Amino acid sequence: MLLKDVIQRNNIRNPELLKLILVYLMDNVGQIFSGKNISNYLKNQERKVGIETIYKYIEALIEGMVIYPAKRYDIKGKRIMKRLEKYYLADLGLRYNVLGYRKNDISQLLENIVYLELLRRGYKVYVGKETKREIDFIGIKRNEKIYIQVTYILSNEKVINREYRPLKEIKDNFPKLVISLDKTPIGVQEGIQWMNIIDFILNEDNHKETLYT
Repeated sequence: MLLKDVIQRNNIRNPELLKLILVYLMDNVGQIFSGKNISNYLKNQERKVGIETIYKYIEALIEGMVIYPAKRYDIKGKRIMKRLEKYYLADLGLRYNVLGYRKNDISQLLENIVYLELLRRGYKVYVGKETKREIDFIGIKRNEKIYIQVTYILSNEKVINREYRPLKEIKDNFPKLVISLDKTPIGVQEGIQWMNIIDFILNEDNHKETLYT
């Protein structure tokens, strides 16, 4: 029904191509997007499609609120970058219906959940770029800003360093947060707080008070 509405509103001439693009985005939710990569994917499906057409169909999916974009934000240069964005789904149930459950995708799905929660709280959400490192999310709302890393489990020191290090390199005083499914509190490192994802979603007011004190 969602795709039917998108097709009618945008006079889509190739519904099957729209479905293929959406399945690709579902399969690569939270991954850096490249028009060239999806073009190569479609070639493997024996479909030769121009990159501009691909972006036109993606815009139709955005307008239909099937997917949401997260553009890349250069933290040092304080500017929004034009390409290499990410896309997130408005409803992960649709992905499950099409692709089924895949344990290896948990981190991507957690990112999608946090992205939607930040949107719900009124933030404009970007993917952060700090020199050669990436911050999963930068949420900006009026004079507020929050930096967030999302991961499945902080299973060892190597993973902890991987998630905390990009945040440690940001030199401003806005809140910085690592979110995971861990149940044992990780504690605070150099002002960077850890939070269980369920607590992050369920206790917005308490967490905001904690993060901004």
